[in-house]
Amino acid sequence: MTSLNHRIERVDRSASSRWGVPWPLIWVGLFGSTLAVVGGALAGAGGEATTDSSMPWSAPLLPLHPQWNAIASVAVYFAGLGLLVRSWLRLRRRSQEHPMRLAVAVIACVVWCLPLVLGPPLASRDVYSYVALGEAANTNIDPYVSSVDPPGGVAERSVDPIWAKGATSYGPLFTLLAKVAVAHAGPKLIAKTMAFRLLAVVSVLATGCGLVSIARRRGRSPAAVLVLALANPLVLLHFVSGAHNDILMIAFITVALAGAERPGRRWWIAAVVSMGLAAAVKAPGLIGIGYLAVTGPRDVVRRRSDLALAGVAGLGTVHFVGVVTGYGWSWARNLANGPGVLSYLSPATVFAVPIHWLSTTAHSGWTVTGIAGSLRLACMIMATVAAAWLIVHSRSRGISALSSALLVLALFGPAVQPWYLAWGLIIAAVGTTGRAGYLPTILTIAALFTVLPAGPDLGVVLIRLGSPLELAVVALALLPLTFRTRRRQTEHLSFAAASADVMVIIPTQNESDCIDPLLDRLEAALTGRVGEIVFVDDSDDSTPSTILSRSKKSIVPLRLLHRPAGRRLGGLSGAVVHGLAKAAGRSVVVMDADLQHPPEALPALLAAAERHPNAVIVGTRTPHAAANGLNRLRLMGSSAASTLARAIFPSRLRHVTDPMSGFFVVPSRLVDVARLNPSGFRILLELLVSHPDLCVIEVPYDFAPRDVGTSKAGLLEAMTYVAHLIDLRIRTLAPWRTHPGSPARPVVDVASVA
Repeated sequence: MTSLNHRIERVDRSASSRWGVPWPLIWVGLFGSTLAVVGGALAGAGGEATTDSSMPWSAPLLPLHPQWNAIASVAVYFAGLGLLVRSWLRLRRRSQEHPMRLAVAVIACVVWCLPLVLGPPLASRDVYSYVALGEAANTNIDPYVSSVDPPGGVAERSVDPIWAKGATSYGPLFTLLAKVAVAHAGPKLIAKTMAFRLLAVVSVLATGCGLVSIARRRGRSPAAVLVLALANPLVLLHFVSGAHNDILMIAFITVALAGAERPGRRWWIAAVVSMGLAAAVKAPGLIGIGYLAVTGPRDVVRRRSDLALAGVAGLGTVHFVGVVTGYGWSWARNLANGPGVLSYLSPATVFAVPIHWLSTTAHSGWTVTGIAGSLRLACMIMATVAAAWLIVHSRSRGISALSSALLVLALFGPAVQPWYLAWGLIIAAVGTTGRAGYLPTILTIAALFTVLPAGPDLGVVLIRLGSPLELAVVALALLPLTFRTRRRQTEHLSFAAASADVMVIIPTQNESDCIDPLLDRLEAALTGRVGEIVFVDDSDDSTPSTILSRSKKSIVPLRLLHRPAGRRLGGLSGAVVHGLAKAAGRSVVVMDADLQHPPEALPALLAAAERHPNAVIVGTRTPHAAANGLNRLRLMGSSAASTLARAIFPSRLRHVTDPMSGFFVVPSRLVDVARLNPSGFRILLELLVSHPDLCVIEVPYDFAPRDVGTSKAGLLEAMTYVAHLIDLRIRTLAPWRTHPGSPARPVVDVASVA
């Protein structure tokens, strides 16, 4: 039996370090952001209307006019966003797989920002309402009483109509900053807009400094945090290009959190004051005061004293700013009595429309606006209660409680806009680990593609394809999505395992109760074969110690590859790839630890592998056994997942009965780990689609009921699966494939094999 040092290996954070800048990713992201700016400008971003022939904006050295057809311009815009998102996802994965210098993350942010800084405001016209707010404040018009759109103002015709008729509800600190920015920016609208963009860029820098400080104190990689938070396309698009004042609020919040991380009472008080300044910009900053009150230094005073002191210092800061600026608490009154906005992303609006449609049959006379107003109040109450509950429990939940509370307020507030999600997503960058890190990514991508380049309240855009030339433009705009930069596989054969006939890879996550019964049956199934069992473990419970304890008496060599929190990329599929990269056996068996893949079926799979050495042997769940092993909901989900996969990959999966199987045998010499970029559970699907040269042999087996352990499937996993299918479809398009093609071998069904 090998020694303990040979039985357990841990992911070395310093191994395979790549200190160079990934310039291919940087340049593709720059090209994407440039395409987004060009497409957005041609679609009318920065102009008075999408179909207007005049624009109050032109980028330096690149005067643009919206003369293209709308669909061509929007296609260019979304193609650019697609490239930027893919570059960000690649850089994010790279930053989590390897140590990365902070300078690399900074370079990515700066380079990707350059076109956005020079181009017109994309995806929103709110910055023009900021200009109008500053103009009103400079003409002695109280913006908290009168409209922010004074007659004759330079931004009068560019302010979104939704905000042009009501008094502002922004905090007094932002109103003061808007007044100063407009007063010193000159008479031109572009110059005034750039002044707010400069304020946003400074806020991004301050946010980055706060995040780096928090990350270092929490032992997180500052570069990985910056890539997830500030290189995020949602932040670049809406805070750098759109110059939304939300980033100023977030800057004060992150600086406050960084100060609260430092020991000492004075730092905590300074953090509360910074939270008060955040609330003086926008109201959601108030929740940060409650967070600090609950998580304050209990060793100095008791919790009630902390709560009282935080309230006095935080709200006192807001009151002080109101007194100094002369605006007082008028913003709070306007916030409570503000006009109802039919935001198309708001749950109140989403449910108000079908309710109104149903009410018309009863001739009730209810209007969409009235229904949405009632639902909006209910959503606000629920969101407030949920946010308060999260904050109360933040001592045990940590900083993720604050990010979750901000996300709840963003999603269920009176007006829901895509950039509101960044309130919580930026803070979540230092608080989320493991599979929870998928949620910020999914929300980011969803929010990016829900807004047209001229803003979320654009209305109906008339699309007319008038000539073959415009069709060609659309095709050329989408063409960049078919190119990729080759991702180097960092763990490819990084460990030379002992030669073995069979290597069984078992990914585990908190499954300590399954280990002993699994190994009892697995050792019997491997009798007479030379092999080893490798557990790739993502657990936070006693599973690793259970495996090590069992290894002392196991008749089959055991190895444990434990992936610590923060290094568990790709979920259970990523764990399998981690094991495949270290495989040296002729046949690699992949199976789960929950005993639903019965070890007694393994000899049949291995026998088929010996007869067909160039095939992947898939254990196919028989329909009756699958129904016994899955409840109705999981059975429906598995069927829907298989149907969706076949619809996206019809030729490759046409003869594969069970592409969702997690029980299979594959020859390791035919697997190119560099092609694999898994996510979630479905490693077989990734393997079959990325290796079209592998033929498939199916061996039926009885899927067993679950006796121990719990399923990891859920809504988050379903969302991850759909996102992975889309990514896999793009990666396997012909222009994306960078590996040498092999003659395709036929997919052989088990029924035709003697």
